[in-house]
Amino acid sequence: MISLSDQDYYKLGVQLSGGCVVRQDGRETALSPGDLTIYDCTRPFELVFGGSWRMLALMFPRRLLRLSPQVMGDLTARRLPGDRGIGALTSAFMVSLADHFEQIPQNTAQQLADSILDLTATLLAAESGMRPAAVMDHYQSSLIARIKDFIEAHLGDPELTPELIAAAHNISVRQLYKLFEAEGSAPARYLRERRLAHCGKDLRDAAQLHEPISALAARWGFDNFSHFSRMFKASFGESPRDYRRSSYASRHGFDLAGGDRLRKLAS
Repeated sequence: MISLSDQDYYKLGVQLSGGCVVRQDGRETALSPGDLTIYDCTRPFELVFGGSWRMLALMFPRRLLRLSPQVMGDLTARRLPGDRGIGALTSAFMVSLADHFEQIPQNTAQQLADSILDLTATLLAAESGMRPAAVMDHYQSSLIARIKDFIEAHLGDPELTPELIAAAHNISVRQLYKLFEAEGSAPARYLRERRLAHCGKDLRDAAQLHEPISALAARWGFDNFSHFSRMFKASFGESPRDYRRSSYASRHGFDLAGGDRLRKLAS
C-alpha cells in the first residue's frame, strides 16, 4: 500500500483509552492512555490493539515538521509521555481540539493547525535530546519559516500589516519584531522587499508586457501607485517603467533611445 501511495505524511497518535503496541524501524513501544507516538507513513509500520481502545491520530505532511530525517529516524515508534512537560501540553491540546472540532471557526483553523505543529516539533526536538536552548532555537526557526510562508501567501492583500501577521500566529507584535530582528530584518521591511521582488519579476516577464504596471503593483499589494514607484526606484535604481523597458531591451537588443514600439510596450 505504501509503494502505491504518494502521501508523504507523519502520523502523531494520542492513546485515549485501552492500550496499543507500535512497531516501526525495528523498534516497539507500548502506549497507555495519554501517551503519544509518531510514525512515518512512507515506511512500514504496525499498530497492535487489544480489547477496547480509542486513539486520536493527527496526519500531516512531513515537510511541515521541519526536523531532519536523521532526527526523525530515531523518534518513530517511541513512547512520548503524555503526563508531563511538553508531552502533557501536546496531548491535552490535541484531545481538546478533537472534542471541539465542529465548533472551530474556519478563519482560525489554520492558526490552530500551526500551533499543534509547533507543539509537536518542540516535543520531538526535546525528546531527541536537544538542549533546551536548541529546542527553543528550533521552535523559533520553525515559527519564522511559517510566518514567511504566510506572508508569501498573502502578499497581494494591501491590508496585510505586522499586526495582522502577529495575530494570525498567536504572538505579540513585539515578539514578531524580535523574530525578524534576529535575522537582521523587520516585518514591514521583509513584506515590502518580497512585494518588490515579485513586481520586479513580473516586469521582467515578456509574457506580461501587455499588463499595466499599476495592475502588476496592485497584484502584489501596492494600492498606491505613486508610493509603489518611489519604493521601486529606491530598491532597483530606476522607475518601474524604465526597469521594464531596459529589461526588454537587454533581452531583444533594442536601443533604449529609439523605437515607438518599445515605448508603447513598456508603458
